[in-house]
Amino acid sequence: MSKPKKKFRLFFYALLILLFGNLIFKAIWPSVTVRYPAEGEREIRYIWNVQDEIYKGGMKPGGVAYDVGHLFPGDDYFMEFNWWKDTGGRRHCVSITPGWFEVHIQLDLNGEIDMHESSGTTVARLKACEWDSAKM
Repeated sequence: MSKPKKKFRLFFYALLILLFGNLIFKAIWPSVTVRYPAEGEREIRYIWNVQDEIYKGGMKPGGVAYDVGHLFPGDDYFMEFNWWKDTGGRRHCVSITPGWFEVHIQLDLNGEIDMHESSGTTVARLKACEWDSAKM
């Protein structure tokens, strides 16, 4: 076998292993995706708090925020997502219990969680943050 064919095969197999590994990772690792519709008016600012690992960011209309949980969470494990609009207004917080499959949170145009059955939001895994005075 010539060297170019051998290199191509090695590259092809390495690519297959990476793709298969990514599929396995996505299938078993608990993760959460928050989607903000493209028709939204303003940018949303957010803070992820995953077992005291804190990430801050912004989501423009049409944007997505994504984070993964722990594979084997302990009893004290928690995941919270806090968000608000840049212009002020109401702050929101949701406590998330990630499962073996991806949890989806769909926000509506006002930045509220869309809880309609057809929205795709995994409502069963969400609850209001204990310290938050605002409702989900």
